[in-house]
Amino acid sequence: MARTGRQPYDTTDVTFYGAGNGRLRPPATLGEAEKRAFVDLVTTTPAGQFTAADLPLLCAWAAPCMVEPDDSDEPGQEHRSIGKSAALLRQMLACGVSRWHPDPVGAIEAAEAAR
Repeated sequence: MARTGRQPYDTTDVTFYGAGNGRLRPPATLGEAEKRAFVDLVTTTPAGQFTAADLPLLCAWAAPCMVEPDDSDEPGQEHRSIGKSAALLRQMLACGVSRWHPDPVGAIEAAEAAR
């Protein structure tokens, strides 16, 4: 008798309607620029790279990346430390340190020591 249907080693991936794609979504507390940075990072990595436990770390990463030197904390948003991040960025730029430097405090100390 001939076998019909699929072979036993074939699989079919099923995604339930409304279940999403398994990627983290930016929380509502992030601003528009921070949301763009968050989504850019999450969508350029494999889907399983980040879990829900990584959400606080990703939010902390996204906020300073989008700060500008003249930014300040908005009322009720002091927990985001935008003012501190902006002050650090002003100091970095004054010392000629890139905003993307992996160790900004060390780079500022080295630049000030060289003066």
